[in-house]
Amino acid sequence: RSTLFPYTTLFRSALACEIDATHKSFIAESTQQMYMEGHHAIPLHFQPQFENSLDVYANIVCLCPLCHKQIHHGLKQDRIQLMNMIYELRAERLNKSGIHIDQMDFVQMAL
Repeated sequence: RSTLFPYTTLFRSALACEIDATHKSFIAESTQQMYMEGHHAIPLHFQPQFENSLDVYANIVCLCPLCHKQIHHGLKQDRIQLMNMIYELRAERLNKSGIHIDQMDFVQMAL
């Protein structure tokens, strides 16, 4: 895998927050683009439960820093809402990547 993998994933999303494309960040010196962060929707420590790699584009979500921190540190009910939204956006891609998971398990793994 290329060391550019996280960057190419973020560029595929046009460097827009997938929770809300109107969220703004700051311009990063290294890329001269809007700064966004990659988030593994299904955390990598669950890899043993899956045959296919979790470190794939389908499982990496482009988020603004605020949404990324909210997913990790926000109120539980807000995190559940965000993960349900991400599941709706990513379920088909995950399935096509051989990552088969229902919405309830997806949300529980993220919490």
